Amino acid sequence: MTAALPVLGGLLIAALGDLTVPSDRLPQGCALSPSASVRESANRVRGGLWAGLPIRSNPSTSSEPSVIAAIRVRITGPLVTRDPPALSEHGLARFQLQLADGIDEAYAAVYLEFETQELVTLYGLRFAEASAADEFWNNTAARTRKSPRVTGVLLGPIVAFGIGSPGNACLTAVASHLTSLQQ
Repeated sequence: MTAALPVLGGLLIAALGDLTVPSDRLPQGCALSPSASVRESANRVRGGLWAGLPIRSNPSTSSEPSVIAAIRVRITGPLVTRDPPALSEHGLARFQLQLADGIDEAYAAVYLEFETQELVTLYGLRFAEASAADEFWNNTAARTRKSPRVTGVLLGPIVAFGIGSPGNACLTAVASHLTSLQQ
């Protein structure tokens, strides 16, 4: 059974990959980060250009629970529990994977502003049910949306967030694209 796809502003959001900002809508000097690391000199490599995510490409869509959990934590922050159980490394990994429950797919795109070397991340989660996305939007992600560093949208079963420095031209383009999907 295929979930109904939201039609927004004449756009059919058929997949999380549709969140990718078209290159002609990005400002000069802003593009998808081409690799997870770059060689800066013979002895120096700069890493983290995919924001430390466990992804194989940029942009990336995944249904792997570990990737979904990692992206969800990037949106909401770590899971906080009152009295966390003492867990082994394996037990902790299993415990963290519960963050993927009810989410079918996750998306990440990392944009690099070449002049400032700042990263702007675009995250998306596609929930199994639109009502679960709505609950996530209203409860779990509420504090995230209050930050001036974040632009978020709810698109039926999909929630998406662009995160970066306020005033960053890449973030402005990502935010504009996200809000255009709501119209």
